[in-house]
Amino acid sequence: MQNNRNAFVGDNYIKPSGELTKAEYVSWVGNPFLTDRTRQYVRDVYAGRASFGNGKNNFALRVPITRKRTSTKFYRKMDQAEHNKIGVDGVLGAALKYNNTLNYRIWMSTSLPMVRQFYNANAPGGNVIVEMTFNADLIQALALSCKPHQNPGVQSDPSLIAVHREDFAHYGVLDDAEMIEVRDKLLDYNLGVCLEKQKTVEDRLTAWRVVV
Repeated sequence: MQNNRNAFVGDNYIKPSGELTKAEYVSWVGNPFLTDRTRQYVRDVYAGRASFGNGKNNFALRVPITRKRTSTKFYRKMDQAEHNKIGVDGVLGAALKYNNTLNYRIWMSTSLPMVRQFYNANAPGGNVIVEMTFNADLIQALALSCKPHQNPGVQSDPSLIAVHREDFAHYGVLDDAEMIEVRDKLLDYNLGVCLEKQKTVEDRLTAWRVVV
């Protein structure tokens, strides 16, 4: 079990840099749902080897909502007009049908607190949150199609399902190794789907509902 009482690397005590308080350090490093690279970055900031710069407050907001996922649940914030079309077009098609580019992605998240807390650029007036239940953990069931969003070529390939950790406590750009870590450790993530993959994803949908 990881000991978070002090900031030790081997037998050498880390002299704090002052950017993080000890309480912040212990709380953040002790969050088991950070990726390994992110946890190491927090250690480096505490030791003065790195800095959050102007991003510390944003990171602090994200630590409490960076959690273990419920593997079959996803959430999406949308406006009332999109919600009204679900019955005809489906939970994904309600947005995808009315965008005229094959590379357009709609995003959903395994985290309800994240969806509640942060703005959805695709739903500027969004006040409806839909919970979707699937028959499998999509990042595992559709592993061959899932790729980190910032990998070369992913954003221009509608046959791929994009994965990122934006709006969680995460350092840097999600890469292939971290996506596997997220998948296998049941960490929260966001999933982006184009029209080409709508049916593949919706075929695994078992239920949906509006959450307050």
